[in-house]
Amino acid sequence: AGTAAIYGSRAAAGVILITTKKGVKNQKATVNFNAQFGLQDPKILVEPVAGYQNALLRNLALTNTGSNPAFTPEQIRDLYSHEDSEGLLKSLIEDAYQQNYNLSVSGGGQNSTYMVSAGYFKQGSNYIGDASKGIERYNVRSNLTAEYGRFKLTSILAYTRNNIKSGDVPLGDAMRQPTYYMYQPKVNGKWMLTDVLTESNPIASATEGSRTKKDNDYVNLNFGLDFKIIDGLKVRGVLGADLFYDHTFNDSRQPALYDNADSTVPKKAQTRGIEESNTKKQLFNMQFLLDYDKTFGKHHITGLLGATNESYTSKGSTVKQNLVDLDLGIPTDITEYPTGNKTGNQNTDKTSITSILGRASYSFDEKYYGEVSFREDGSSKFTSNNR
Repeated sequence: AGTAAIYGSRAAAGVILITTKKGVKNQKATVNFNAQFGLQDPKILVEPVAGYQNALLRNLALTNTGSNPAFTPEQIRDLYSHEDSEGLLKSLIEDAYQQNYNLSVSGGGQNSTYMVSAGYFKQGSNYIGDASKGIERYNVRSNLTAEYGRFKLTSILAYTRNNIKSGDVPLGDAMRQPTYYMYQPKVNGKWMLTDVLTESNPIASATEGSRTKKDNDYVNLNFGLDFKIIDGLKVRGVLGADLFYDHTFNDSRQPALYDNADSTVPKKAQTRGIEESNTKKQLFNMQFLLDYDKTFGKHHITGLLGATNESYTSKGSTVKQNLVDLDLGIPTDITEYPTGNKTGNQNTDKTSITSILGRASYSFDEKYYGEVSFREDGSSKFTSNNR
């Protein structure tokens, strides 16, 4: 509670303190390498009833309401002879490989420590379609400290890159379609509709439908400088920054869908639209702290006094185009631009909070303890008279 109290109302949901890995003084370089490789084999726990059983149940439901059955005995026998047909949901799922590699080097000298690491992660998609779908991540990190006289400098630098590719996989539609052998996703090179799925073909959507590509960069910078004034009293300055850059490209594709293999005109025509968005977020953190920690016999006194500031900025833009060229994805004479389209910065958000804080504690013989703390915040989210 004492640790959280100094964060004021911002600690209402709790406080998480994170300590990053670092090197050890007077230690030779230590190299660690970790590699993992695995295969994900998803299991579908929901098993649809056989096609002939589905037909029997549909007939029963219809006759219970006074309607005529949908299937004749001959049709049910035909379905029974083809009861080995696989459910559509299983046709959308496939195995995927996962790999993860991490390399780190750490150590230190008499007055310094270092830790540098790099990692690579790749996870394939468990859905059929473009083989490049999945997530790929690169990261590097360093934690350095150096001491000189009364000064101690610390720096933490980190960079992470994510590449994510996904597609349109309508699992709900795939679960609704019965396992009738005559329901073929593709006939004579045409993607087919059925009397159950009259607007969707899950296999067509997964292989030739919409796809999304995301790439984002995250940079973390943290620098700290300590100066020892006297024994037990030091001043500390911290400058930190979190930088986020996100890019998303949505390629909305509607494959041509036919309700009859002999049709020359699709029921749902082939269309294509694109949407591209960019977002930039920046969070800067500055701290100035005076820290006191001293023991006198059985008496232990600590104190902290400081000021902090956090500034946040977010900007984004989005471009949408409907009915673009089917092959090239570029505008044509019939391309539509939605009214909500914005090519300039949108969703701009800027906030800042400045705080003054303090804490003092006293303990005697490690049995009796008392503490007092305070914090005052001024936030730009409120009007100037109510901050």
